Amino acid sequence: MLSQIDDVCARTGVWPHAFISGHAHSYQRFTRTRTQDGTQIPYVVCGNGGHNLVRLTGKGGAPLRTPQIVQQAQAGNDQVVFENYDDRDYGYLRVVVTAAQLRIEYHPAADGPEAKTPDDSVTVDLAGRKLAHFIANDLGMPREARRIRSLRR
Repeated sequence: MLSQIDDVCARTGVWPHAFISGHAHSYQRFTRTRTQDGTQIPYVVCGNGGHNLVRLTGKGGAPLRTPQIVQQAQAGNDQVVFENYDDRDYGYLRVVVTAAQLRIEYHPAADGPEAKTPDDSVTVDLAGRKLAHFIANDLGMPREARRIRSLRR
């Protein structure tokens, strides 16, 4: 399927900033670095929203360690890195978009309504098409945000 998607993207000249899909009954995040131009595309699978969870390892198997390269950049292939996963909890995504960035956050439902810090996130700089540090907003408190920023100088 990846080659079919790549063919469409190449023919149209449009490459996505991210791919988001479901159905795998777990959460998985990969980063694809294109050898052609160095752009980085996150691939996020969030299929643990309400059906039986499916473990990525066999019963009794050791947990997977991330990050790990699952495809080396060689012979025209892009590098693909398995960045993070959750195959034990139900969860959901929160997507935050600004004029400059796209941020995809993963939240396990087990955190409950009191915890709003994501267990995993990825941010894409929309202009540079590379992964970046998220630039948070000031939550409507610009004077306090300016004060905090001035402390870092």
